[in-house]
Amino acid sequence: MKLYRTLLATAAAVALAPGTASADRLVLSAGHIDAVAPVLVDHGMALRVKDGTVAGPAVMREPDDVLLHVKPQARMTVPEGLPSSYAFLGAPGSDVWVLPQVNDANLLWAGWSSENLAPGAFKNETLRWRLNSVDGPGPVQLYENGALGEVRLFFDSADGLPDTDTRAVGTHAHFNWVFHQPGTYTLNFDVTGERPDGTETSGYANYRVFVGDLADLPPEYVYVEGLEPSYDVGATASLTARNGTTSRFTDFRWLRQCDGEQEPKEVAAGATYTFAVARAHDACRLTVALRDDAGRELLRSDEALVSVRSGTWGPRLIMSQGHADVLEVALDGNALKVQLKDDSGDEPVLRRPHDVLLHAKPQSRFLLTEDLPPEYGFLGRPGETIYMLPEVQEQALLWPGWDTEGVPAGSVEGDALAFRLLSVDGPGALQLFSTNSFGGPEILFNSADGLPDTTPMNAHAHAHASWAFSKPGLYKLRFTLTGRTTAGQPLDSGPLEYWFYVGDLAALPEYPNEDAEPTPEPTPEPTPTPTPTPTPTPTPTPTPDGGGQTITPPAVVAPTPTPTPTQPAVRPTLRLTAAKLRSRTLTLGARLTTRSRVTVVVRRGSKTVARSKARTVAASSRSLKVKLNRRLTAGRYTVRVSAQANGRTVTRTIKLRVR
Repeated sequence: MKLYRTLLATAAAVALAPGTASADRLVLSAGHIDAVAPVLVDHGMALRVKDGTVAGPAVMREPDDVLLHVKPQARMTVPEGLPSSYAFLGAPGSDVWVLPQVNDANLLWAGWSSENLAPGAFKNETLRWRLNSVDGPGPVQLYENGALGEVRLFFDSADGLPDTDTRAVGTHAHFNWVFHQPGTYTLNFDVTGERPDGTETSGYANYRVFVGDLADLPPEYVYVEGLEPSYDVGATASLTARNGTTSRFTDFRWLRQCDGEQEPKEVAAGATYTFAVARAHDACRLTVALRDDAGRELLRSDEALVSVRSGTWGPRLIMSQGHADVLEVALDGNALKVQLKDDSGDEPVLRRPHDVLLHAKPQSRFLLTEDLPPEYGFLGRPGETIYMLPEVQEQALLWPGWDTEGVPAGSVEGDALAFRLLSVDGPGALQLFSTNSFGGPEILFNSADGLPDTTPMNAHAHAHASWAFSKPGLYKLRFTLTGRTTAGQPLDSGPLEYWFYVGDLAALPEYPNEDAEPTPEPTPEPTPTPTPTPTPTPTPTPTPDGGGQTITPPAVVAPTPTPTPTQPAVRPTLRLTAAKLRSRTLTLGARLTTRSRVTVVVRRGSKTVARSKARTVAASSRSLKVKLNRRLTAGRYTVRVSAQANGRTVTRTIKLRVR
């Protein structure tokens, strides 16, 4: 059935002619293309845009390099009297924007091509084409008209995704692309096929589509410039909002969400935002929203986290945020050398453990819920609140781990040291645990069932675990590392003492006279419920929840009142399996459990050398392809991938070698 085009009385001037570049994307507005063209590459399958708008042979382009443009002239009015099979288009009289199945020289003619795949490359000569997600202002449909006007609707975001269609190898086809609102869309497609040996290979890509006049094209992203890694209280923060690509829109609104606030609040308008930094700004999340002429929000920046330096506690530096290897272990001759590596700034700094107070902020509160798997029962009962520095980095919190890369592989017996927790002095228990590949806990230390506890610490490795404290307050932990060199020389670090403070720093007591402190003794044997003996004076003080006691040293333990817990948001899960670079395109083997906003940063040593634009990735994606903002020279790099969803962020790293 033919749809009758509603002619526009006038057409606004087009800012960019078809085939011209917008930032680093080529704008395709008219002519023949095969938008989804699977090809085989070294690592498996990949998706390309087969651009036939050029003179001469078609050019294969990366989807990330292209903007598909649906002109204003593509607008159509749904007529009266359509068969019910066209109901997905909407009510008669409503507008849709259509790239048609039949070529219109004034519009983009977008199709499918699997002609670059050789016969026999896939079983049964078939492929599965899937639309995973649509991020945009309205629904999207793809449908075909048969020879007699019949309709085959194969992708429809209005009734839920993903949708899957079957296509043959070596085919070329066109169909109708329907968009229900003007604006910017991101379509995530994948194509999967089974090879003759029974293995599956897939290609994934995001396609960016703009519907409307290019004069109204918003920037691809906005970002915050000028944020320092951390601020002192009383300092002035001066931030600037920037468009990532050229756009006429400049109505920026600054939104801020601090701890305990349910929604972001608008705090300023304009391209700049300046404020005096207060303690309360620590861990506040800033975003910039860009609005159009009618005040509608076009897009938001990634969150920018404000970090306020915690200052000092007596002679100790307070570390509240960022990466820290609390045990930085090296083999120095026949002795173990243990320091604390502070990696929270631009450059790592080695410190002595007794020069640092490690801080678990109030934001580390974690509510134990009824649906927590029973194997996590060691953390407490449902309804109780603990404080946890998680194994997976969260930007607002301290991320403590350990590093034994200074102990060469093969230098110690069993390639491991004995890592022992001797004692925990504080108002509650400590559990140190990791999570295995199947989501279960691997308990390293649990002071609630008695100490000392011992676990292996692998040589020449870097690891993180979750540090869970049952109550707020001041803790003193004593560890030791022992082992034997492969030459038979015994190794012993001696006692290693670390201080943690859990809770609001406003309740942190004055620094004690450490010379007068009693030395805690290791717990001699396991007991069902640890109840450390307080010193004779003063009288033990009840903790805020009415249970347990404040123990050694009594002069400095000051538990923070437990705030009302809130249900934690679901944290995305991200796994990285491979990294490969071609030109500026970085392809990562990745699995995400939650639809997330993903950013990629590439570092060489401690210096950031390249990054990608933020993009939304579907939960079902098995690979991630991003374009870096600059080329990498030969060398070894660390790729850091952050996935943000539901207000939570997970970060993973993988090594990359460029030859």
